[in-house]
Amino acid sequence: MWGEGGYYARIFFNVEGREPNGIIPADQYDAFRQEIKEKIESIPDENGNDIGTKVFYPENIYKDIKNIPPDLIVYLGDLNWRSAGTIGNKTLHIFENDTGPDDANHAQEGIFVWHNSGRDATSERLTRSIYDVAPSVLDYFGIPVPGDMIGQPM
Repeated sequence: MWGEGGYYARIFFNVEGREPNGIIPADQYDAFRQEIKEKIESIPDENGNDIGTKVFYPENIYKDIKNIPPDLIVYLGDLNWRSAGTIGNKTLHIFENDTGPDDANHAQEGIFVWHNSGRDATSERLTRSIYDVAPSVLDYFGIPVPGDMIGQPM
């Protein structure tokens, strides 16, 4: 098993038949992945408090999976903690350099701000898909939106 750090962690398993030297039996993959997911979600802060870590299966959050995605995608503390890019630390929690809690400014849903001066201003918060951004920009500039484009102009 190995991982890549950053705002979120990407965890890869060494699966038999998928990696050249795989050691996790393919028929035990689902159970192993669930077990590791549960263990990661239960990692507490340095005082033993739950931090609300969320672990995702890529196939449940992405429309298309290409090549070999990570086996698990981890939002430590719901992105309030950062996945350390180092190994060999004396403790699980580190508080210096680019690791540990950093009040990450990323969000799973993202933010898109659209101001259309041709309409009345509103403070209404609308839920849109990222797929709506491109057709909205095309529509705004009077460019036809391709029929096969995902999303709708706002």
